[in-house]
Amino acid sequence: MSGLAALLGRLDAVVVAAVTDGEVGVVRSLRLHVGGLAGDLPEPARLLALGDRLFACPRVREAESGSARLCVWEGGQVATVSASPAPRTVVVLTVLGSGGALHLCERSP
Repeated sequence: MSGLAALLGRLDAVVVAAVTDGEVGVVRSLRLHVGGLAGDLPEPARLLALGDRLFACPRVREAESGSARLCVWEGGQVATVSASPAPRTVVVLTVLGSGGALHLCERSP
């Protein structure tokens, strides 16, 4: 598992735990951007899987805009995910909910 994949796994666990604990209320949207070496970048489906876990309902619409994938779920929740080559690893995640927000940013040195 690459360093980026491990980092995404840890962030995934933190976010799911925070949402489960009610820290942000009902999740309405998420924005996830990943930068890293071209060979390590995850597919958009891997990034949208976090939305599947958080929103717990089927996707109803997907579209691409530049390097971003936009998605709407059955409950009206929205997500934008993107991945692009970068000289070092960076992950920026924002989750907005009815009772607050969670923002995480991780970068490699």
